Amino acid sequence: MQKAGINSLPAEAPLARMLANIGNMCADRDRLKREQPAKERVPGSRMVMV
Repeated sequence: MQKAGINSLPAEAPLARMLANIGNMCADRDRLKREQPAKERVPGSRMVMV
């Protein structure tokens, strides 16, 4: 875009906000995962004991 002389500034601000939101959502997800009680896996199976 820069070679074509198109200003990329209007696109950069929303992109920066979206990246910040993604970072916040990932942090929230990680925090919620830590707060949940650990689930027990059944050996040799995909089943999870709750």
